[in-house]
Amino acid sequence: MKMRMYRRALAGGLAAGWVAFFILAQACAESPPSPDERSLISGASPTATPTVTSQEEIQTFIDELNAIQAADTAELYTGRLGDFMVYSGDMPSQNRPCSDARWDAPSSESELFFTLASGDAPKMATVCGDGTAIIMWDADDRGFSVERSYFIDEQPGVFLDTPLERMALTSVAGRPAIKTWPLPELEQRAPFFAPRRMAVIERFPSGDIPGVLLYLSGTGSQEEAVAVAEYVLMQGE
Repeated sequence: MKMRMYRRALAGGLAAGWVAFFILAQACAESPPSPDERSLISGASPTATPTVTSQEEIQTFIDELNAIQAADTAELYTGRLGDFMVYSGDMPSQNRPCSDARWDAPSSESELFFTLASGDAPKMATVCGDGTAIIMWDADDRGFSVERSYFIDEQPGVFLDTPLERMALTSVAGRPAIKTWPLPELEQRAPFFAPRRMAVIERFPSGDIPGVLLYLSGTGSQEEAVAVAEYVLMQGE
């Protein structure tokens, strides 16, 4: 089983996470996950006794997560907040510098390229028809998936998929930022399906020069998110 399945669930947030988990449940019936993979499901350490080992236990786990989600009646926030335009669904494409974007391999020559303290770097890029990279993504450190992108609107669009009461404006290295935190019950029971997100505006658009946005999503702590963001921001100075 590929860990990519988990990363995609994380990047998409809870909504996509439920779908990925059902896929995972089906896969478990055919090919039991390794101890490391089971630990992501159960929230246990890789050396602990796995708590999800059968179809019945998987269904019980799903029911528990659904109950936690159902009990959360807060509405997802969409709209402007500070310097950001918050979304809980697909972000309009007009926030990007081009409409003919495609996936490609990242180039270290791009302004958006970065490395992390873990030694990881973006594995994927989204580029315009002329080859200009507009997003660098799929780099991991301290439990966070990190991406860096251009934006052209006054307020960058950010996918947070979170109620207003679980997000707040802040700053990182003197730059405007926004952060979210998960439901405590969900974070305790299934931390992988309770992503913490942060977005930092590295640079606002000016004339023909696009703005730069740093975005993190993962299960690390708030302190770890700040540390990862600061490391990337230093490279842009």
